[in-house]
Order: sequence, then C-alpha cells, then structure tokens
Amino acid sequence: MKRPRGAIVIVGGGPAGSATAIALRKQGAEQVVIVEAGDYRKDRIGESVPPIIRRLFDQLGIRTQFDAAQHQPCQGSTSCWGDDKLGYNDFIFTPHGAGYHLDRRRFDRFMVDCAIAAGTTCYTKTRVIHCSQAAGESAPIRLVLESGGRRWNLQAKYVVDATGSHARIARLFGAKREVFDRLFCISAYFTLRSHATIPQRTLLEATENGWWYAAPLPGQRVVTAFCCDARTLRERWLVEDEPWLYELAATTHLAPMLTEACLLPGSLQGCEVQCGRLDSAIGDHWLAVGDAASSYDPLSSQGIYKAIEQGMFAATAITASELGDSALLGHYAREVEQSFQDHCHQRTYFYQLEQRWPASSFWSGRHLSRSLGQASGVGEVAA
Repeated sequence: MKRPRGAIVIVGGGPAGSATAIALRKQGAEQVVIVEAGDYRKDRIGESVPPIIRRLFDQLGIRTQFDAAQHQPCQGSTSCWGDDKLGYNDFIFTPHGAGYHLDRRRFDRFMVDCAIAAGTTCYTKTRVIHCSQAAGESAPIRLVLESGGRRWNLQAKYVVDATGSHARIARLFGAKREVFDRLFCISAYFTLRSHATIPQRTLLEATENGWWYAAPLPGQRVVTAFCCDARTLRERWLVEDEPWLYELAATTHLAPMLTEACLLPGSLQGCEVQCGRLDSAIGDHWLAVGDAASSYDPLSSQGIYKAIEQGMFAATAITASELGDSALLGHYAREVEQSFQDHCHQRTYFYQLEQRWPASSFWSGRHLSRSLGQASGVGEVAA
C-alpha cells in the first residue's frame, strides 16, 4: 500500500528525535524533517548507557558507525547507597559486554548525522514559533519556524514532540504535563592529570543533602554532578564553584577519586530535572517521545536508552497510522504510561533503601513517595 505523501516534522534533534527520524526513514517515510533549536556545540550531561543499547543500534542499522566512534567503555557501576560500603554491578556478567560513557555532545551530533544520512532534512539553530491544527488540509499541522531573524511556514502531516521535559509542542495542543518531583542537578567537568587514571565505572554516592555521581569521559575528563532539592540549592549556594566544591569534599568515595583531577574553569552549570509525564503522549496528528512524553529520575540512568527505544516505537506507530491503522498509537501511549508507572515504583523502592539521614529534607520527602504524585510533596500539573 502506498504511503500518503506529506512531511513528518520532528521538533527536537536529541537522541529521541533522531532515533524517530532514522526509524521512519527505514520504514519508508518519504519526507522527514528535524527542527533543532541548538547547534550541537553545548555540553550535556546524561552519558551512561547500558550494554543492551547495542541491540537498538543494530535495529536502527547504525551499529558499525557507532562502534567506529570509539566512545569510552563503561565496565559497570559502583554505589555507596544505604550504608558506607561500596557495592558493585559489573557488566562483565552480562551477555552484551561493556556499556559506554558517551561524550554527549559528540553522540547527539552522531545521531542526527545518521538521521541526515538516512535522508532526513535537518534545520539547526531553528525554533518553532507557532504550531497549530489546519483542519481539512492534507497536511493538517502548520508550523511557523524562525532562524537567523527569518520566519517561514512548514506544513506537516504529522508532528513529533521531542523537545524534552518542557514538551512545548504537546502543550501547544492542550496536553498537560504532570510533574511528580523536581531535582536540581549541578554538574561540572574535571580534567585528569596526564598520569592519572580512574575506574571505568559510574560512581554513585548518597550524602545527607542529596546524591552524587561521576563518570569518566574521553580526553581525560570526568563529569561530576550533585542532585539535590531546591532548598539545598538555595541555602548552600551550590551554583557557585566554592560551595559546590566544599560539598564535594565531604563525600567519602568521590572526593578521593578526584585527587588527581582539576576542575575545568567555567564548567559548573545547573539545571532542573523533572520526574513527570504528559497526561497523554498522543493527540490529533501529533505524538511525544523521549523526555517530552515522560522524564525519569536521573537515578535510573535510563534516559538515553528510553529515548531511543521510544523513538523507534513511535516511528512504527506513526507508520501504521499513516497506512490507516491507528491502534498502535494507542498501544504506544499505554506503553509510555505503564513504563513511567513502573519507573516511579522502582524509584520509590531505591530511595527508601537510603535511611541514614531521617531528618534530611531531601531524603524524608522522597521516602513519602509511596504513590505517584507524592514524591517530595511535589505533585503538580503544568498546563
């Protein structure tokens, strides 16, 4: 059956958007467009991926190209959680081998380059100013784009929201985002001295005011981040180098690991990280993927894998819908919701394992999250 003509526009060129585009082109979509506000020059955190991600790269047909990029291997993780001892989870016991510590800037660029090589058109440094329904037209979504002071219209048969947790496109169409918890992640990069080495594992360490993680990156770099609540962020001035380093110095395992490393000047940055999801991941000729559909607590380290897997599923659902079978779209929405529910229950379990600081606002708030919407007392709907 011949596929209907018309562009499928993906707003957001991160891993979720790029994976959706690659899968759509593999499935025969004739016109796929990515609209990306950035230019892939900014560093991003969120770099650890599990060994099983190779399966997704195989399905997308980009495994050979990914292997050639030679990202840093990840041999597993080690954590100080629930007591002072380090626990280990080594990937050597998995059938898929090592995972990876990705250079996110390079990886995101790699993914969109694969989408372009597959036949996707990509506009970078381009924003969506407006998006609306155009009833009765063959391409029923109208977008207004802006780049370099110039605006133009783009008609789409289908639009995919891959704009991250802000879910800008879905919210323009009336979707509501339900936020169950907010963390604030303050991260920085360290440079190892030429003779220094650290284990090729992700390190996770709980402290009284939140939790830390660190991961080695290519080029003798280490990314280090502290996740806390808004109160700790304000009271301890953690957006400044000195207070952040003071907090880091109090860690039992992380600080000694960085004795042969120097803070990269100007690299400290903070961002809000939401645990939340849309009230529905699908609508009339639109669909949300990745963090736009549902964003997980960074404790799970599932963000990139989920984004790519979800993008592939979304592409299949859109293709089926274009051929007249919309049932898979409903299945996609239910799968997004069920996966988020499963994540919230697992998240609650892991936070409740840490009982060393019952008077801490960070930990006591998350111990209350026995059902959705109760985490840290932050259940809200963003219109």
